[in-house]
Amino acid sequence: MSTQRSKRGNAREARRAKRAITSTRSVPYITRRVPVYEMASEELLTTIETNAETLLEETGIDFRDDPPTLSLFENAGAKIDGERVRFPRNMCKEIIQASAPRMYVCWCQLTDHLLCTIWIRGVVMQRLRTSKILPS
Repeated sequence: MSTQRSKRGNAREARRAKRAITSTRSVPYITRRVPVYEMASEELLTTIETNAETLLEETGIDFRDDPPTLSLFENAGAKIDGERVRFPRNMCKEIIQASAPRMYVCWCQLTDHLLCTIWIRGVVMQRLRTSKILPS
């Protein structure tokens, strides 16, 4: 008889060896294959803006039971007719351009990645994907 004991296979050691051999495979990142396209052309956006200004100038907006708002718009240069406010052309656009933030930033809550930056003052929306913080 031999003094050396034969070693039988051990299930625990087999599982441990199998885990050591298999590589960790991660799920690949989903890439966007749909091209970015314009939802509306510049011509359509200009038409919408012109029609909105015409509507605000000719029809106006009713502010019912709100005298402080009526006096605020009157001081800003709007025409008041009872409870109806009619805005001169480009008045609303100038107010928005003066008070709107330069851009809006959308962040993914799960990964802290920057998903998109929407530029406001005359610059087209940009879609980004980065984990870096952009300078303001």
